[in-house]
Amino acid sequence: EGMPFEFVALEGLLVTLVDSLIREVERCQRVKARLLAAVRRRISAGLLTKMLRLKRRIEEVFEAVRGAEGALEEAQKDDEVMALMYLSAIQEDPAGYARQLRARRCNVMQAEVMLDAYALEFGSLGRSLALARQDIEATEDLLRFRLDRARNSLIRIDVLFGMATAFLALLTLIGGYFGMNLPHGSYADGSALPGDPFVPPTGGGG
Repeated sequence: EGMPFEFVALEGLLVTLVDSLIREVERCQRVKARLLAAVRRRISAGLLTKMLRLKRRIEEVFEAVRGAEGALEEAQKDDEVMALMYLSAIQEDPAGYARQLRARRCNVMQAEVMLDAYALEFGSLGRSLALARQDIEATEDLLRFRLDRARNSLIRIDVLFGMATAFLALLTLIGGYFGMNLPHGSYADGSALPGDPFVPPTGGGG
């Protein structure tokens, strides 16, 4: 027995949707591989912006995949919805099909098999997108680690520079102290420099 027309039409729609999503997933995977390879070699604002856009696009496609998978799962949970998919049988004998529907004796195996196949297809696409998202998040963690390490290096350099500056300032202070032509307690004879008598400064007044 051939497939009813309504199932042929439904499968055509599902095939079109799956093909479209497969192309989107493959495109995201290609862009992901290229971007992650570039980011691991060098970091730039442009690459980080592209990676953020890719992550958002992956989320959008993932939501579309999950939505399609969820719609099929919801239909499969409701026997009446599955039975009402057989439009040709309903058109041939509306009253008889209504009795079968009320008695829950409708055979929906063909619809279940078809929806199961496409639900598996959507599930596979969703897993591929989840793995792509995990790769991006792992790369983001690596970049954060590199940035933290670079920031810590800068902090250490800044601390060392501050210590060197303080040391030079201390040397300058000591040099200035001993270079002043004033008596101090550093020499027992009260001279400013060893062997030189201290000459007090004279005022310039009359």
